Amino acid sequence: MNQPIGYWLKHLDGLIDAAFDRVITEDGLTRRHWQALNAPASTTPSIMSDLEARGWAARGQLTPEGEKVRAALLRRVEGIRGTLMSGLSSEDYEHTVRVLSHMANNLQRVSP
Repeated sequence: MNQPIGYWLKHLDGLIDAAFDRVITEDGLTRRHWQALNAPASTTPSIMSDLEARGWAARGQLTPEGEKVRAALLRRVEGIRGTLMSGLSSEDYEHTVRVLSHMANNLQRVSP
């Protein structure tokens, strides 16, 4: 606990990325694919083309198969979130996010 906040932020970010990558890459996907399955309308053309080639999207919308894949991935992602939040309340999480957001806003105000 003696490390500064920057250490913990980077360390946690790396752990989240690694856990996320483990569950997403099981199906040969990337985080971009996961994001695209959650917001197909704002997806880059190359990722959308890949989703369409897999039969998971058509004309910028998820197909029924795409919805099934998204639901399966969501269960895995929720497992990561559950592990991350183990021993913490939703209030702890919300407070942490508020504090980090406030710190970021403080620095953004003084950054050129």
